Amino acid sequence: IWNRYQRTADLAINKDKDLSGREAGLLAYWPLNQGMGELSEEKVQQRNAFIHTPWAIEPATRSIVFNGSSFVKIPGTAFTENQDFTVEFWFKHTGGNGRTSLLSNGVNADGSEDHSLEWAIELNELGQVELVQDGVTFSAVAKPVNDHKWHHFAMVVNRIGNTAFYLDNELRKPLPPEA
Repeated sequence: IWNRYQRTADLAINKDKDLSGREAGLLAYWPLNQGMGELSEEKVQQRNAFIHTPWAIEPATRSIVFNGSSFVKIPGTAFTENQDFTVEFWFKHTGGNGRTSLLSNGVNADGSEDHSLEWAIELNELGQVELVQDGVTFSAVAKPVNDHKWHHFAMVVNRIGNTAFYLDNELRKPLPPEA
């Protein structure tokens, strides 16, 4: 709740921000980011609200915080080299400016490589998304995404068509099938 009229542009600027509660003109703010429970915390004057109905954020999801050396290992093969597939995930980069692996099916946690798989989706030193396959690097998203914001990334592989990259629901770059 604000003490003044909010233009559409003002709302757009703040829609993805996690407000602190100390913003000028903000009278009350219940972010409802607890995901469940009976109490919603208010960030301006600590006027917490009791929620008297069952509620949850749908679809229910889970997230994992990685510390730079942690990983998740999924056994087995998800798809073959002749199969069409889509890989999608959410990420928020809060680290430094070095090369970062977002998703890989060919590099083990100890840095050793498994060449039977051989591809990775990475952030380069400029924060741009790249696909590394068989030692060749392709630009997937030229826009830097190391901005401490959540982004949705999707890679759609059509073996007889092309490979397309999406960032935040926008087509960024298609690659021809021979790439």
